[in-house]
Amino acid sequence: MTEISALPFEGNNHLRSARLRPMGQNIPQKPRIKVGLLDDAGEVTARLTFDGRDAWALDQLINADRHGCTPIDSPAPRWSHYIWKLRRAGVVIGTHDEPHGGTYAGHHARYELHSPLVVLENTFSESVGA
Repeated sequence: MTEISALPFEGNNHLRSARLRPMGQNIPQKPRIKVGLLDDAGEVTARLTFDGRDAWALDQLINADRHGCTPIDSPAPRWSHYIWKLRRAGVVIGTHDEPHGGTYAGHHARYELHSPLVVLENTFSESVGA
């Protein structure tokens, strides 16, 4: 009988080989957006970086301009969580409750970006820095 401590531990390495990429292939990076929050004088007061779905949500808010975004218009699994995380970082976002009809009538949120900001880097679009 072999002691358990004497057995070599391989962990999840047997799963890792299936995830490795051939030489020369880059690992895709998470989407990223870097913004600068502006004060009343137009000076950058804070630089913030968001990755993944949080970056996607902020990009949606920036592109929506004054119309705002809804989970109906831009479906995503956890809009309210993305908004919560953006707010926690210091981005001011307004929420308005809107009714909607249809088979599953009810209410949904419309989120509007209120923070003045400048985009410093955005892997979602080519227009950066304005």
